[in-house]
Amino acid sequence: MSTKLTGLDDMGMPTTAGDTGTLVTDGSLILGNADTDNITVNAEFNSSLIPDQADKYGLGNSDKCWKDLHVGTSLSLHGANTPWGISVEWMDPPTADVEIMVPAVDGTLAVEGFLPSYLSFGKNNAQSADLTDFELSTVNGSTNARGWRMPVPGEVTHVSCQYDATASGGTNSFTLDLYKNGVKEVGYSLVMNNVTSGDQGDQVGFSPPLPFSAGDSLTLKLTMTAGQGDTFSMDDLACLLRVLN
Repeated sequence: MSTKLTGLDDMGMPTTAGDTGTLVTDGSLILGNADTDNITVNAEFNSSLIPDQADKYGLGNSDKCWKDLHVGTSLSLHGANTPWGISVEWMDPPTADVEIMVPAVDGTLAVEGFLPSYLSFGKNNAQSADLTDFELSTVNGSTNARGWRMPVPGEVTHVSCQYDATASGGTNSFTLDLYKNGVKEVGYSLVMNNVTSGDQGDQVGFSPPLPFSAGDSLTLKLTMTAGQGDTFSMDDLACLLRVLN
């Protein structure tokens, strides 16, 4: 059952609120007396929604949050003279959260969470098949063949490569295998079959991504196989591991 609010209009005639005109109340207005009461708005707002006091009232909470927020040209966030933050459910990977912390007063925006970065591996000189589990060098101004030691936890999502190939026949194969702490990770490889001469390259995404912990080392190892009666060599190999950390 619904109840209508009735009163007198400006002419002193009985009227029902909202039937034809505008409902105006003097003073404060309280709607409901418990969280079991509901408010349904069928009309559209024709004014700004401004709280009585700044930095005091919330919009939703952790148990009952609003589904979507649509804003126009800008979103202004104001806080007191203390750090504050925004929690965002990151989509890559779906289960991770990122905390965006804004420093007090002046400073640099700091982002903590899973964000993409890249680990470089490569080999400048020519290499010929057959070759098994050749450890590639890191590339960052200096080179070593011991991989990258990760300072924080994260996960590997993709691998890609580019190189110049010289091959006879078309039954040659090129494989990059991902190793963590010196152990080959089964199912985390990039395989190119039937390699021919010319610029070659490929990329692959890992599903699920390979997780790693702080202190783990990551490296790539190369295997090249020439088909029966074929020759196969490559030069100027450049590889990227995409990681989230």
